[in-house]
Amino acid sequence: MFARLARWLGIDRSASRPRRLQARYDAAANTAQDRQNWLHADDLAPDAAASPEVRRTLRMRGRYEQFNNPYTDGMLQTLAGDIVGICPTLQMLTRDEQVDQYIEEEFADWADAVQLGEKLRILVETRAAVGEAFAILGANPQLPTPVKLDATLLEPDQVATPQLGLIDDDRHVDGIVYDRWNNPREYHVLRQHPGDTRFLTVGPWDYQRIPAADMLHLYKVRRPGQRRGIPQITSSLPLFAERRGMRRAVLAAARKAAEMGAVMLETDAPADPDEADNPDAFDTLEIDPGMMTVLPGGAKAKQLEPTQPATTYREWDDKLINEQARPLNMPFNIAACNSSEYNYASGRLDHQTYDRAIEIDHSEVELKLLNRILARWLQEALLIPGYMYARTGALTSRRLPHQWLWRPRPHVDPQKEADSQRTRLESLTATLTEELARQGKDLESHLATLARERALLRQYGLSMPTTTTPAPAAPEPDDEEPAQPARQRSVAGRNGHGRLGGRS
Repeated sequence: MFARLARWLGIDRSASRPRRLQARYDAAANTAQDRQNWLHADDLAPDAAASPEVRRTLRMRGRYEQFNNPYTDGMLQTLAGDIVGICPTLQMLTRDEQVDQYIEEEFADWADAVQLGEKLRILVETRAAVGEAFAILGANPQLPTPVKLDATLLEPDQVATPQLGLIDDDRHVDGIVYDRWNNPREYHVLRQHPGDTRFLTVGPWDYQRIPAADMLHLYKVRRPGQRRGIPQITSSLPLFAERRGMRRAVLAAARKAAEMGAVMLETDAPADPDEADNPDAFDTLEIDPGMMTVLPGGAKAKQLEPTQPATTYREWDDKLINEQARPLNMPFNIAACNSSEYNYASGRLDHQTYDRAIEIDHSEVELKLLNRILARWLQEALLIPGYMYARTGALTSRRLPHQWLWRPRPHVDPQKEADSQRTRLESLTATLTEELARQGKDLESHLATLARERALLRQYGLSMPTTTTPAPAAPEPDDEEPAQPARQRSVAGRNGHGRLGGRS
């Protein structure tokens, strides 16, 4: 009845019905070709995908490329050098100049004694090559400094739970035990490396439990819920093997073409061996290198044409190196140590992505390593009678303001960088503290060095070099505003990095 009434009134009922949306994603198609393209795709959880056996295989292959592939070795060493440098410098920001200077000097002496810079470079390089790196904070009585704290480096092979298969608890990941809030509670460390020849005598069940407060764990988190690391070069590992195999094949082909033993005998003699001095088929003829020899009658020597390497081999090799370095955000000229095809603009543009990645790595190293090391060092120092407490007073807070100064990579054009720095200072868009921090320098140390140099120059009757542009006059102080202390430092862009402690 309603249908006839709607037709009589001219109402199209189909227009008011909800229409079902028909959509598709080409990437979700399930054709035979698509199944072949994503044959090894899976939906495993992070811990299941990075199972102990999978991580063991990736570690072995990563180490092999690290120590047997020159480009991989160079990339990883360059990455560690660019991230860590010699060693980051501590700058305290308590506004008490004497306290800050004392802590900075004592921590610097301790860092030199334990070779902190070298250990940080090893941790960063190990993370890139095998996925993760560990260090145990403990006592070292042989240190020449008052604080006997030291960091003992571990390979991730030693952080494992031997009876993990017998534990039915999602809080236990291989070598790490978490609490109900997903915080690391303790680490299981084998007393010997599984690859050590003494491991069979010690036994795989012999391990020690390390509290989470004593363990440093550095790895890249790439998936939500990921609790163990895989190599940063995981996606490049097949490419390293392919390049090595191609290089060997090209070299073998070129060597065969260059060897005298690869000549062929081309003859115009009759097919009947009785009518001419014709060698037998597949017979060999010794030809001394660098000597002329007499060939059989009717035969002449013809060398293999050297078709390897092909004209496109260098282009293919460069593209492969560029692809191998991409997971590290490293540009080609740094990965290959070759800037012959670069100009200044393209070099600067490629370095921007790399420099941004380095800044992120600085943040991770500060939060996961340096801040925890400093908190533990200060805790140990305050327990020594007459050492830290006598000079700093009741300085026991774990939220001491501080920052880490990283030594940047030198600028390609120092004159342009100096002009930019002068412009920022004259336009009051930057402070001298910030400009020196970009160079990894401390303001007080820099000014003290300048004052000492000026005094020596005056003593010997010499004059300081003058600048062509006079410095802007300092503004008159406002009587209504409180005077600022002589020690002024900024923590630009740190956003909480000045806190000591934190989780790994």
